Amino acid sequence: MSGGPTVLKANAVSKNFSRLIGSMLCVMFIATLMQAQSGDNSFSPPPQLIGQAAPAWTTQAWVNVPSLDLKQLRGRTVLLRFLNDAAASAAALNRFHQLYTSRGLTVVAIYTPTPFPTAVSKDHVREMAATHGIQFPIGLDPHWETLNRYWLDRADAELTATTFLIDSKGVIRYVQPDGNYAKDSPSRNSRREYAKLEKEIQILLKSVQ
Repeated sequence: MSGGPTVLKANAVSKNFSRLIGSMLCVMFIATLMQAQSGDNSFSPPPQLIGQAAPAWTTQAWVNVPSLDLKQLRGRTVLLRFLNDAAASAAALNRFHQLYTSRGLTVVAIYTPTPFPTAVSKDHVREMAATHGIQFPIGLDPHWETLNRYWLDRADAELTATTFLIDSKGVIRYVQPDGNYAKDSPSRNSRREYAKLEKEIQILLKSVQ
């Protein structure tokens, strides 16, 4: 039959190529899984964020305070955290609020509904805050206006649960893209991220004393 050997050879090459691609994908999957299990955080903030003036906040309403503007907080160190209903790391934020408010830190959350912008009521956010024992201010950003200004319109931005430290002059000094941190977490990475963030808070508070 004409072309028979050629067709058989082509089929064999195709099968070998498919096996090779399958093996490569398997190796990539295993490597990704091992990295996730090790708690390695490969995300890093775009360098242009550090040292820039913190953008103003656009909010629909506030919970725990009548209203709040970034300019009102000049002279204080600000921890700005974007939150959704999961309120990851709420315990750590509550602890920072309790320990460092008297030393010059103001913890502020901006609530951004996920996975996409949508209308949200003040009562909904108030209930979320009560569930997690949150007493610090929470601004509502249903249309992601503030979130986009700080993070999502930047290069390599992939996370919405980001923490910013803003100094007493309104300048961004530290960005932590990992949204999970806790002092007593069973996760080593979560404990490490907590320690890093607390150290940066202490550095900024000392700089204005």
